[in-house]
Amino acid sequence: MRTRLASGRHNGDLLRPRGMAIALVLALTASILGGVATSVPALADPTTLTVNSTGDSPDLVPGDGSCATGNTVMLGDESVPECTLRAAIEEANGEGDEYDSYTIDFGIPGDAPYVIQPAGPLPNVTVPVDIDGTSQPGYNEETQTPVVELDGSEAGETASGLRLDAGSGTIGSDTVAGLAIDNFGGEYGLQVSSDATIEDNYIGVDPSGHTASNGGWGIWVYVSDGNDIDGNTISNNGADGLMLESSDDNTIENNTIENNGGGEGGGDGVNVQGDGNTIDNNTIDNNVGDGLNLGGSENLVYANTISDNTSEGTAGVRISGNGNYDNVIGTTPDGHDGSPNTIENNNGPGVLIENNGSPYNVGNSILSNVLLGNNGEGPDIVLDGEGVGEPPDGPNHFQSSPYGITVTPGDGSDTIGGSLSGTVDHSFLIQVFASNVPSECDLEGEDLVGTETVNTGDFGARLSRSRRIRRSIRACR
Repeated sequence: MRTRLASGRHNGDLLRPRGMAIALVLALTASILGGVATSVPALADPTTLTVNSTGDSPDLVPGDGSCATGNTVMLGDESVPECTLRAAIEEANGEGDEYDSYTIDFGIPGDAPYVIQPAGPLPNVTVPVDIDGTSQPGYNEETQTPVVELDGSEAGETASGLRLDAGSGTIGSDTVAGLAIDNFGGEYGLQVSSDATIEDNYIGVDPSGHTASNGGWGIWVYVSDGNDIDGNTISNNGADGLMLESSDDNTIENNTIENNGGGEGGGDGVNVQGDGNTIDNNTIDNNVGDGLNLGGSENLVYANTISDNTSEGTAGVRISGNGNYDNVIGTTPDGHDGSPNTIENNNGPGVLIENNGSPYNVGNSILSNVLLGNNGEGPDIVLDGEGVGEPPDGPNHFQSSPYGITVTPGDGSDTIGGSLSGTVDHSFLIQVFASNVPSECDLEGEDLVGTETVNTGDFGARLSRSRRIRRSIRACR
């Protein structure tokens, strides 16, 4: 790898007379021999580009090793070259693969908030880069509230926000990012087509917490695997708050995703079209569409609160499309992985598995969750699709819940019994829940009181379970 001089030119590009080089060496030697300390100024790190202005001017010479628009800004008593966010992206892109990765940090003078309003779309980021809003002086690490705002209100009605197109990249440092990305009217606030970590941003919300909607998706992950989306507030975006399209093995955790889908086409809180993704410990509420729409296989969904998603018929969790299997909502059947979700007060079923034809959505586990106050039918888990064949087959093989539930009081414990119809000579995991609703058989699950594995014979299965329950119970099915 070639080194760079302060001018940004490669050392191999600098021409000088041979005698001058000899004179410099002799002068340095004389200084050392004379005992005089000689100071050689350090070269600026061309991989770290510090944004010091909220302006939008472009870089003068992208790829020359320095971020400079040709203007100056005052940092204290010193006048220094201006570096805008646009110029920093252009400079990093211009450097290309000269270095493994780049950092764009912030040192904008004045008082917060620091509002950057591009006059048009920003260039796509085409190299691995860390964009670290937490580096701006005045950022509060305790509250993790952004002070640097990327505001698209002047970028044009169809302009989208920031786009990562490199093979790898991070928005934020190892801990937080601290950017607010809002008011972009195009397809997205942030698009990721790289291996990225997206941490502690506000997407669709300004630094004060006020609504500043992006017109399309809040975050759009497009054909990109292995991303970590952690600790963001994703709110008030016109389409899905978070859209994963053809993207596998991503982790979505500790985010607040709310009030999305208010645009003309609507949208869900989270829309996952991919396999092997983990969605955990998020708060997903008050979105116009479904809380979570799953269109893939082997996704793990646990420890989320999914509530108050508003449009009629929307589900807390929907498994849609065809051929999607082995998703886990709650805990795995062996109980080793996952933990319960709280799915409540949605304006449709708590969990909906649907099919529009073959292949079917089968093998999807819905275990140990708290299901309360949703507007679905039956036990708040609905299998919806056109059955094919005889007997008809469809989502989760149209497996029904147990029926004929009985409760036999005992000395210190009660015995819960019932019947199950299902595939002959097959094992089923049955979970028994209690609800605190005192007067109605609302078929909801609030407290898990027992788990039993039963095997079906020629005439189905009978189940019974002795379980100590410290309140009176009655059968509701």
